[in-house]
Amino acid sequence: IGFILLLSTVGLSIGVLGDGLPNVLMVLKYAGCAFICYMGVKIFNAQPSKIEKNSDLAVPTFAQGFFMQWLNPKAWIACMAGCSAFNVSDSYQTLLLFVTVYFLICYLGIASWALLGHKISGWLNRTDFVVGFNRVMGATLCIVAIYLLLS
Repeated sequence: IGFILLLSTVGLSIGVLGDGLPNVLMVLKYAGCAFICYMGVKIFNAQPSKIEKNSDLAVPTFAQGFFMQWLNPKAWIACMAGCSAFNVSDSYQTLLLFVTVYFLICYLGIASWALLGHKISGWLNRTDFVVGFNRVMGATLCIVAIYLLLS
């Protein structure tokens, strides 16, 4: 819900940026690629830690998840790129359609991640698997960042 509200806000305000939009997108492109590459390097070099089962661990609240999207640089980059690529500032109908489709895709993505996470959670208790997993995921992020930078 927080991401969809962020997407809607960016979509409604993208027309206000007008002529400055290409410059904003260029800055976001370089900053976003640098951030994704930074995350990739950190994940690649991450050492596995022992996760202890703790029943006292607080589950994030709806409000925390909602507001976290507004602090997420990847969410801002995705919103700006998506809204500009699909010209949502052309009409409110285009923006509504884009937000609706994105809403459905987001929840399908969340469900897929949850299912995959559940399926591989047993493997993530093995140190050797975690190291390999981190290396593959970190390298993949760096490759994606370079691809996005060059495209």
